[in-house]
Amino acid sequence: MKQLDETGYMSNRGRQLIASCFVHELGLDWRYGAAYFEQQLIDYDVAANWGNWQYLAGVGSDPRGHRWFDLAKQTAMYDPQEEFIRRWQGNTFDAQLDHIDAADWPIG
Repeated sequence: MKQLDETGYMSNRGRQLIASCFVHELGLDWRYGAAYFEQQLIDYDVAANWGNWQYLAGVGSDPRGHRWFDLAKQTAMYDPQEEFIRRWQGNTFDAQLDHIDAADWPIG
Protein backbone atom coordinates (compact mmCIF):
# COMPACT_ATOMS: atom_id res chain seq x y z
CA MET A 1 0.00 0.00 0.00
CA LYS A 2 2.94 2.32 0.63
CA GLN A 3 4.06 1.75 -2.97
CA LEU A 4 0.56 2.51 -4.26
CA ASP A 5 0.21 5.64 -2.15
CA GLU A 6 3.66 6.95 -3.08
CA THR A 7 3.78 6.07 -6.78
CA GLY A 8 0.20 5.45 -7.88
CA TYR A 9 1.26 2.03 -9.13
CA MET A 10 1.18 -1.57 -7.90
CA SER A 11 1.84 -4.80 -9.78
CA ASN A 12 -1.13 -6.97 -10.69
CA ARG A 13 0.01 -9.61 -8.20
CA GLY A 14 0.18 -6.95 -5.49
CA ARG A 15 -3.30 -5.75 -6.39
CA GLN A 16 -4.66 -9.28 -6.08
CA LEU A 17 -2.85 -9.91 -2.78
CA ILE A 18 -4.26 -6.71 -1.33
CA ALA A 19 -7.78 -7.57 -2.54
CA SER A 20 -7.51 -11.06 -1.05
CA CYS A 21 -6.37 -9.75 2.33
CA PHE A 22 -8.92 -6.93 2.31
CA VAL A 23 -11.84 -9.25 1.58
CA HIS A 24 -10.92 -12.54 3.26
CA GLU A 25 -8.69 -11.62 6.18
CA LEU A 26 -10.10 -8.23 7.14
CA GLY A 27 -13.67 -9.07 6.10
CA LEU A 28 -14.22 -5.67 4.46
CA ASP A 29 -16.56 -4.82 1.61
CA TRP A 30 -14.61 -5.26 -1.64
CA ARG A 31 -16.26 -2.15 -3.11
CA TYR A 32 -14.36 0.07 -0.67
CA GLY A 33 -11.06 -1.38 -1.85
CA ALA A 34 -12.00 -1.06 -5.51
CA ALA A 35 -13.02 2.57 -4.98
CA TYR A 36 -9.75 3.37 -3.20
CA PHE A 37 -7.67 1.81 -5.98
CA GLU A 38 -9.74 3.74 -8.53
CA GLN A 39 -8.63 6.97 -6.84
CA GLN A 40 -4.98 5.98 -6.45
CA LEU A 41 -3.92 4.11 -9.60
CA ILE A 42 -2.20 6.09 -12.34
CA ASP A 43 -2.88 3.24 -14.81
CA TYR A 44 -6.48 2.83 -13.69
CA ASP A 45 -8.70 0.76 -15.94
CA VAL A 46 -12.30 0.28 -14.86
CA ALA A 47 -12.62 -3.30 -16.14
CA ALA A 48 -9.30 -4.52 -14.75
CA ASN A 49 -9.73 -2.86 -11.36
CA TRP A 50 -13.33 -3.74 -10.64
CA GLY A 51 -12.92 -7.13 -12.33
CA ASN A 52 -9.98 -8.05 -10.06
CA TRP A 53 -11.86 -6.99 -6.94
CA GLN A 54 -15.01 -8.89 -8.00
CA TYR A 55 -12.96 -11.98 -8.83
CA LEU A 56 -11.28 -12.04 -5.42
CA ALA A 57 -14.56 -11.32 -3.63
CA GLY A 58 -16.30 -14.14 -5.49
CA VAL A 59 -19.00 -11.96 -7.02
CA GLY A 60 -19.88 -10.93 -10.56
CA SER A 61 -19.85 -13.10 -13.67
CA ASP A 62 -17.67 -15.85 -12.10
CA PRO A 63 -19.07 -16.07 -8.56
CA ARG A 64 -17.02 -18.92 -7.08
CA GLY A 65 -16.35 -18.01 -3.49
CA HIS A 66 -13.24 -17.68 -1.39
CA ARG A 67 -10.42 -17.10 -3.83
CA TRP A 68 -7.71 -16.52 -1.26
CA PHE A 69 -4.00 -15.86 -1.62
CA ASP A 70 -1.70 -17.26 1.07
CA LEU A 71 0.55 -14.26 1.78
CA ALA A 72 3.35 -16.36 3.34
CA LYS A 73 3.42 -18.67 0.31
CA GLN A 74 3.38 -15.73 -2.12
CA THR A 75 6.22 -14.06 -0.22
CA ALA A 76 8.28 -17.27 -0.26
CA MET A 77 7.72 -17.67 -4.00
CA TYR A 78 8.07 -14.08 -5.24
CA ASP A 79 10.07 -12.19 -2.59
CA PRO A 80 12.10 -14.85 -0.73
CA GLN A 81 14.82 -12.36 0.26
CA GLU A 82 12.13 -9.84 1.29
CA GLU A 83 13.72 -7.15 -0.90
CA PHE A 84 10.34 -5.73 -1.91
CA ILE A 85 9.11 -5.79 1.68
CA ARG A 86 12.23 -3.93 2.88
CA ARG A 87 12.07 -1.45 -0.02
CA TRP A 88 8.52 -0.44 0.83
CA GLN A 89 8.83 -1.01 4.59
CA GLY A 90 6.04 -3.57 4.43
CA ASN A 91 6.99 -4.95 7.83
CA THR A 92 6.62 -1.63 9.67
CA PHE A 93 3.64 0.36 10.82
CA ASP A 94 3.97 4.12 11.07
CA ALA A 95 0.59 4.74 12.77
CA GLN A 96 -0.51 7.19 10.06
CA LEU A 97 -3.93 5.94 9.09
CA ASP A 98 -6.28 7.58 6.64
CA HIS A 99 -8.63 9.96 8.41
CA ILE A 100 -11.69 9.03 6.35
CA ASP A 101 -14.15 6.79 8.15
CA ALA A 102 -15.76 3.84 6.40
CA ALA A 103 -19.07 5.70 6.75
CA ASP A 104 -17.73 8.26 4.28
CA TRP A 105 -17.24 5.63 1.56
CA PRO A 106 -19.90 5.14 -1.09
CA ILE A 107 -22.07 2.13 -0.38
CA GLY A 108 -23.55 2.16 -3.91
